[in-house]
Amino acid sequence: MLKVSNLVKYFGDELILNKVSFNVEKGNKIALVGFNGTGKTTLLKLLAGLDVDKLGSIQYHPKATIAFLPQDPNFYDKQNVATYLESYVSGDEKLSEEARKVLLRNIEIMFAGFALPTETKEKKIGQLSSGQKTKVFLTAILLKKADLMLLDEPTNNLDLPALIWLEDFLNKTESAFIVVSHDKKFLDNVSNKVFEIDWNTHDLKITAGKYSDYLVKQSK
Repeated sequence: MLKVSNLVKYFGDELILNKVSFNVEKGNKIALVGFNGTGKTTLLKLLAGLDVDKLGSIQYHPKATIAFLPQDPNFYDKQNVATYLESYVSGDEKLSEEARKVLLRNIEIMFAGFALPTETKEKKIGQLSSGQKTKVFLTAILLKKADLMLLDEPTNNLDLPALIWLEDFLNKTESAFIVVSHDKKFLDNVSNKVFEIDWNTHDLKITAGKYSDYLVKQSK
């Protein structure tokens, strides 16, 4: 689905990523870890195509679909929630009335899981709290059913019930994902592989298994 080869990224003269190479296949549920400032968000933006200033290659399968959840998604503030969700999920496709009804039902299911009031759909995104914004953008990402989800701190501002519901969804989804989170328990509950950006070498180290397996390996 995704092949990254010898990816190199600089900010000015500062090396951020050094010859990073990896593959992502269907079913991969990847925890992306490393100290703050090592380049986790930078890597996700490169994979999402939001940053193209790089060396090396990022190759997706021609039919692969990608969805990206940024840390601070405030650039949709003036848009109506329901309009945003429909346009994000449908993309360029114009939905039939039947498909639109199904989508609206699915939005209601997601809102119930995230404990968002139904009337949230009628609000402007800018009127929502930080936690509500996170839940709305997660709703969009999860409903998109992309082949690969890039999730940058999806647990920020989530209450415990919403966190548990998100964990359950990610464990059941067939989509691959790469997720960054400071919640180590969450990472352990959803991951089956760990990518670590090394603070000193700026390359990527890969560990098979859950986050707890990675910690055991690190302690040896």
